[in-house]
Parts: sequence; structure tokens; C-alpha cells
Amino acid sequence: MDKLKYPTIVIILIMVLSLTGLSMKVSARPLAATSPTLTGALSYSVVGGLSITNTGSTFISGNVGVSPAGATTGFGTVTFGSGSLVHNGDSSAAAATADLAAAYTNLNGQGCTTSYAGAFQDLVGLSLTPGVYCATEFRLSGDLTLVGNTGDVWIFKSAGAINITSGSPGVHPRVLGGDPCNLWWTAVSTTTIGTYAEFRGNVLSDTSSVVQTGATLNGLVYGRTAGVTLDTNTISAPICAAQLTQTAVAATLTAVRTNTATRTPTNTATRTPTSTPTSTPRPGVLPGTGFSPNGVTVLSNQSADKAYAAMGDLWLEVPKLGVQMNIVGVPETGGTWDVSWLGKQAGWLNGSAFPTWAGNSVLTGHVWNADNTVGPFRYINTLWWGDKVIVHAWGAKYVYEVRSVIQVGPGNTTAMMKHETLPWITLVTCRGYDQASDSYKYRVLVRAVLIEVK
Repeated sequence: MDKLKYPTIVIILIMVLSLTGLSMKVSARPLAATSPTLTGALSYSVVGGLSITNTGSTFISGNVGVSPAGATTGFGTVTFGSGSLVHNGDSSAAAATADLAAAYTNLNGQGCTTSYAGAFQDLVGLSLTPGVYCATEFRLSGDLTLVGNTGDVWIFKSAGAINITSGSPGVHPRVLGGDPCNLWWTAVSTTTIGTYAEFRGNVLSDTSSVVQTGATLNGLVYGRTAGVTLDTNTISAPICAAQLTQTAVAATLTAVRTNTATRTPTNTATRTPTSTPTSTPRPGVLPGTGFSPNGVTVLSNQSADKAYAAMGDLWLEVPKLGVQMNIVGVPETGGTWDVSWLGKQAGWLNGSAFPTWAGNSVLTGHVWNADNTVGPFRYINTLWWGDKVIVHAWGAKYVYEVRSVIQVGPGNTTAMMKHETLPWITLVTCRGYDQASDSYKYRVLVRAVLIEVK
């Protein structure tokens, strides 16, 4: 019996060591991808180490920072989101660059779950689940689809460059799906986002980032040692779920009936907008969003200075009303916004916060169309506290809840452009058609606060 004891012990030890070995192999696998936490760069959309250069009419939703050099060029034609500023070489810009440099190190320190061989990897046509993807160089010549759930993270690490190929307004590379808050692209050299591409995620390049003509980016862009080059772009860094501040907002439903014949607008001639970093006065009249219901209105050709900007994969949904419509950008010209050609689209009023960004985003729609049919915003006055307004932005849903429905006179721009620090949305349309004057007496404002991103 004693002779059997020692072989039995040996067998048991071998089994234990074998199991321990298996356990060690499991723990050695790369951990799931995780997003770095941004603090100093949280409010930024564009950050460069040496310079940021812009050409053409670019929209940037968040702050812009350059550090340590502090040089920006061509920003006279840039429109900013609510409260956004340019920081040239100041402490805020320094904090943003330090934050993004740390994020770059964090991301590149995460182990690869998928590694691609060869000189480059084109991601076109792929459907990728969350993970850390590594390649010598990444390219995108068409659509990339990201498939996952809320909170999932995608990291693409290039040992060289990232090249998103160029296209035309109708045919261009896109990134579909995935939360841009948890989508990261890092390049040891340069990232180039080609013309008219619809890109998403946070782009962190160790040298430079170039966003070519007409391209859109739902995320932030960073060029560490060189900087960032822009050209007629829309850079809309999203509000992420972790950034939302939960505050109790009292339920209100008010109706303010204003006699437009006697009312004097409150300080509209000198009011400085909170939505742009300039001192341009706000217009004195809210946009007219309704045509005469007595017949068809013939529209003239839309002039170039009033042309609407394409907003990419961005659209509005009001579930209670069964409304779904694309969102386009309406420029401010001659001190007001001309929304005559909106049709069945929603118009984002340039100068208010970009949809999904912190601040008050103003969207307008027709109450009555030029072809003598009911407009998509005809019944927004029937919305009530708690009703949902959803902005679909590049695969994510930004869910707002109605907090007030207000009726004002057409000169009350203060109510429409009210400054907010949290993400709000204001829907605007006309109400009260007066046949004698062939005009609408009032404007309806539906105001809603962001409660969820999914």
C-alpha cells in the first residue's frame, strides 16, 4: 500500500501543474479594449502640437487648442458650437495636449486582439466586433461596419499611417455603427481623411492629421508633433454618456402669448450670441417656417449664399408624431436664416450648438409646405413633458425628453437661442396663420434635454 502512495502524489502534482499552466495561458490573453479617460481634452474637438490650419467654411463643435507652439490659420471662416473657443498656447490647450498624449500611450499599450499581416490592411467591407486591431497601415476605401453593444470599444492601431480614401458627395468611404466615444484610431505617422469621407471616432496621430475637402468627422482629431489641417469640414465631437451630468429639470408647460404689434424685442439688437466666439448680433426675427395654406407657393432658385450644408448621417425622429427627417445646416445670412427650401427636412440653425453637443441646438421645420401640404412640424405643439425627441447621429441615438412647450412672438430670439450648458434641443415652427397679413403670428418652441445616449 505504501508503494502506491508516492506515485499517486506525483500524478496529483502533475495534474495540478497542468491545470495551472492552462490557467496561465488564459490570463495571458489580451484584455478587452478599454477607452482612456479624457479630462483636460474633454471639451475639445481639434488639438494640434504645432499648428491648426483651415481652409473654407468649417464647423467645429468643441474647443480648439494648439500647444506648445500656438498657431492657428484660416479661422475667419470657421463656425463654432455653443461656447467653444480657440486656445493658442494657453494652460487649457496644454492640459488638452497632455491628456491626449497620455491617451495615445494608453491605447498603444493595449494588446492586439487581431493583427493584420502585410504592408497595409484595407477595412472596406468588413464587419468588426469590439477589440484592438493592429496593422502596419490601415486604409479604408469604402464602408466599414462596427457591430457591438452599448459600451463596447474599438481600437485601431497603425504602426505607420491611416489613409481614408477620397470620394465624391454621393460616393465616399464611411464608418457605420459603433459609439464614437469608444472608437479610437492611432497612427505613428499621419492620418488622412479623404474628401467627402464620413469618418467617426477619435483620431490620435503622433505626427499630423489631415481632413480633406468636405469630409466629416464625428469625434476629435489630434496631431501631436505637427498639427491638424482642415478644409471645409464638419467636426462634431459627441457628448458621451460618461460626460452627462444628471440634473433634475422641473416639468413645465407654459404658453407665452405675445402681441407682436406692440412688443419690443428684448435687447436683440445688441445681444452677443453664446453659440459662437464672435460678437455678431443675433437676428431680430425668428425664421419663417410656414407658407400660405391658401395655395401653392412657387419658390425661386436657392442662391449660393443660402445653400444648405449636408450634415452626414444625421437625422431627427419624433416618435409620438411619427416624424423622421434628415437634418441639414442652414447658414445665417443677412442677419437671419432662410428656410424656404427645407421641404420635409429639418434645418439646424447655424450659430446654435451642433446637434448632440453641449448647449442649445436649434432645429426648425415647416408647419405648412410650399406645395400646400401639411409640414413635418405641424403638430409639435401637441408634444408634452416626457415625450421623446431623438437625434440619430452616425449610428448612435441621442434621446431627449421634452421639458417645455412655449409660444412666443416672431421677434423673441432670446427664447429660441437661450444658452444652456447641458445638451438641449429646441424645435421651432410657425403657428397662427393670419390671412389679412399673410403671415404667422407666433412661433412654437419645444425644448428638450438630453437624457440618454445609446
